[in-house]
Formats: sequence, C-alpha cells, structure tokens
Amino acid sequence: MTLDAHDMPDFSSLSFGQPALGEVEFKQLPRIVVASCGDVDAVVAHAHNVAYVEHIVTSEQLAHANAVAADAPVLVGLVLRCETHEDVALFDVDSNTHLVGAVTNDPKIAELLRKAFIPFHFEGTVAQQVIAGASRIVGMADMVGDFRLTDDGDIACGPEARFVLDRQIPVLAQPAYDCEQGAIEQLGDHPLPVLQSMGFKVAIDELSFDFVEAHELSAEDVYRLILGTVDATFLPYGVREQVIETVLRPHFSPLIAGGEADAVEGTVDEDAPETPDTHALLDGVDPQLLIDMGIEPKDLGLN
Repeated sequence: MTLDAHDMPDFSSLSFGQPALGEVEFKQLPRIVVASCGDVDAVVAHAHNVAYVEHIVTSEQLAHANAVAADAPVLVGLVLRCETHEDVALFDVDSNTHLVGAVTNDPKIAELLRKAFIPFHFEGTVAQQVIAGASRIVGMADMVGDFRLTDDGDIACGPEARFVLDRQIPVLAQPAYDCEQGAIEQLGDHPLPVLQSMGFKVAIDELSFDFVEAHELSAEDVYRLILGTVDATFLPYGVREQVIETVLRPHFSPLIAGGEADAVEGTVDEDAPETPDTHALLDGVDPQLLIDMGIEPKDLGLN
C-alpha cells in the first residue's frame, strides 16, 4: 500500500540524534543480511563484510543452497519457502543442516510450522501475520499505515501494531523495497527510527550506507540496529550470541564512546542474572549445526 502523506506523521525529520557514522567506518563494519532471495551464489559472492546471511529458497533450490552454504566464507542460514506438507517435512532430513526457518503464505502450513516449533515469517497483512503466529513481522511501512497523530501531537498506532509492540515481536524493515514499491518516497522518510523510539523491536533486511546517511546514524545507532536484526533472525540463541560476541562486538567497540559496546542500551541489563556459560547458551543446539556453520565446538570450550 502507498502511505498517504496527508494522513501520516512526518518521519523525515526524525533521527537518532548522535554524530553520524562516516562511510569509511561503515564499510569496515560487519553487517547482517536477512530475507534475501534469488541466486544464492550471487548473494554469497557479494556478501562483503557480512557476518550472517539468511536466504530464502524453494524446495527445488534447497540441495544446491545447502552445498553453497557449506562452502561459503560467511555464515549462511536457509529459510525454506513452504507450500506443502512435504516442504515442512524437509526440516527432518539430516542433510538439510543449514535450514533455520521457513516462510509461507498459507495459514494451514503456518499451523504445521508452529506445531513443529519451526520459526517462520508469514506473507500477508500485518493482521494476518499476527494471527498466523509469525516469529517476526515483515512490512514495517504497511504497519504504520494505521498510525495517526493525536490532538496532543503524539503518535498513536493501530491495534495490530499495538499488539506487535506489546508482545515485542521483531519487525523487519525493508527500506530499499519500500522505496521501489512507492511506500515511501526516499530513505529519509522511512519510519524505522520512530518505531524504535516508540519501543518496537526493529530489524533491517540489509543496512546500507545510504540509509545510515539519510538518518544520520551513529556507530551506536548502527550497532543497536544490527543487534536487533540478529535477534530477529532464525538462528538458535547460542549461535546468535556467538555472532555478537565473536564478530560484532569486537568490531564496534572501538567506534563507540568509551570503547565499550556492552554499554549500548539494549545490550546489557544491569539487573539481569549472571550470563550463563557457553555450555548453557548452547544447550540443545546440535554440535553438527555449529560445525556446518563454520563454528568449531572446541573453540567454544565444548568437547
């Protein structure tokens, strides 16, 4: 849908308000790519300074994509497009080691995925995604179509968005796609910053410097956004933590004030219990999955 500029709040003047990150620094930082599609060979080949790629494939593409993921220099997770019961059954095939989640537009298939405890996103309206029980919401620009300004100048969101906010379901932004589809006129109009300021758990499919420049994002802003994106992926919790600890945090710490990425809001809770050891973090994660994704169990202190 195309947003009506007369009815919508003005997002273009909103930014995170911190010193902007330069292009040279940005190009040296690791990024996360989520919900990519098309030629997996091309996506992997162009994944420069990318810590993780989550790529959508069909059942016909799965065997080749598994082979590409196994040999890729970057961590690759595959999201299977599920249209039939047989597609869902592919998650039980031992050779499909890089499968991390699914995508569907069929409520019946969504029910099968939920019963099989397979994370997925659902192609449909925000309301349809919520009703289907999707693990993340896709279509941020569509969601803000129900946002309105109150008489007090505050932003009020519709019932679907309120549910997503209250339940803290990750919302995946697709700025380039939104521009192509005419949902927004330019990257600077994208509502991601305001949704984050309202408390939504936001993520981005692929962060570009054009988006960083349009919203004047700082290193802390970029780090916080990439952390949110990692949380929105379908990777197991232990693997997500390893990506953050071994790849993201070491690269961002020198650029963040005080040199401590831990200090970024949202990454550390001072009242949280002591961080569990690696064995606890990876409890229930198949060691072979770690190996197939290029992570050696012995490097994590596991035998």
